[in-house]
Amino acid sequence: MHAVYLLPRSSYVTHLRSDTLWGLIIVALRNVYSDEMATEIVQEAISGTPRFIVSSAMLYEETKEERLHYFPRPILKPDLRESTTLEQLRRFKKFKKIRQLPQSLWEDLICGRIGQVELYEKLARKNKFDNKVQMKENRLHVAIDRLTNTTLKQSDRGQLFYTEEYYISRNRGGLFFLVDGEISLIEPALRFLQHYGFGGDVSIGKGVFDVEIKNDFQIETPDNPTHFTTLSLYLPTESELKTFSAQQSQVWYELEVREGRIANHFIGGNSFRKPPVTVFCEGSTFPILSRTRLGRAISLQKIDHIDITYSGFAFSIPACWKEDA
Repeated sequence: MHAVYLLPRSSYVTHLRSDTLWGLIIVALRNVYSDEMATEIVQEAISGTPRFIVSSAMLYEETKEERLHYFPRPILKPDLRESTTLEQLRRFKKFKKIRQLPQSLWEDLICGRIGQVELYEKLARKNKFDNKVQMKENRLHVAIDRLTNTTLKQSDRGQLFYTEEYYISRNRGGLFFLVDGEISLIEPALRFLQHYGFGGDVSIGKGVFDVEIKNDFQIETPDNPTHFTTLSLYLPTESELKTFSAQQSQVWYELEVREGRIANHFIGGNSFRKPPVTVFCEGSTFPILSRTRLGRAISLQKIDHIDITYSGFAFSIPACWKEDA
C-alpha cells in the first residue's frame, strides 16, 4: 500500500475525495503520456480491472515524534444508551459529529479491541472531539457583468455569494491519500499535478501542494474480519448491492449524490454538467465479501473523443466490530 502526502503550499477550495483524485490523475495522465494510454486505463477500470484505486484525501498532523494520520470514523450501529447529565449530553453531541479518528484509535476500533462506548470514553477523557489541523474560512464574492463592469443583478437582487476555503499550516500537517496498485504509473501524473494544482481555482494559485510518496504504508487489520469499511466513495455493482440487501442489519452507511462540472480547459468549449451519481460515503461499513476489487467505474457521457467516467471502487479495509455490552 502506498501513501501520497500532499504538503500544502496554498489554501485549497476542493475536497479531494476519491472520485475527484481519480479524475485529476486521469487528466494528468493524458498530459504526461497520451490520450490513448489514458483511454486504455479508463477502459480497464470500466471492465472491472483497474490498474490503481485511490482513497479519499485525509488529514495528517505533524508532531515532534511522528506524523499522526486521521481516518474516516466507521459508521456503526448507533449506541442507544441514555445520557444522565447535561455534560454527558454535550459530550455525546460532540462525539456524534466526529468524522475522523487518529490512526491508533481507528485501528483499535476496526480490530475489535474497543467498541463505540470505549471509543467515546477515550475521547472524552482526552477531550479530543476534533482536531485543529485544518481551518475553514468563508470568502465573500460578487458576480460581475463583464459587459458593463458592474455588479450583476438578477431577480431584483444582487449576486453576492460565499465559497469555502481551507487552510493547513505546512508545519502543522497536510493531506494524504492511499493508493493500491501501480504507483509507478501515476507518479509522473502526481508530479504534473504538483505543478498544475489540485482541484478548483488553480489559475489563481489555490490547491498547490508538494508531493511525497511513501511505499510501505502499514495499516493493522484483524486476523478474522467479518466486515469492511471504505476509505473512498463507493459505487457497488448490482451483485454487491443484492448481497448487502440480503444482510441489511449488517450494513451501516451514508449516501451522497455526486455531481459537478467537467473542467472545460481540458476539453475545450463550454463547461458541461456531469450526470449525478449516488454513492456510499467514506466510513460506510458492510459485511466482508470474497472479491478483491469492490465497486465499479461507469461511463457517464462522451464529449468528442473523451469518455467521461466515474470511478467508484471501494478502498476497502477489513474490520471486526466489538459489540458493546
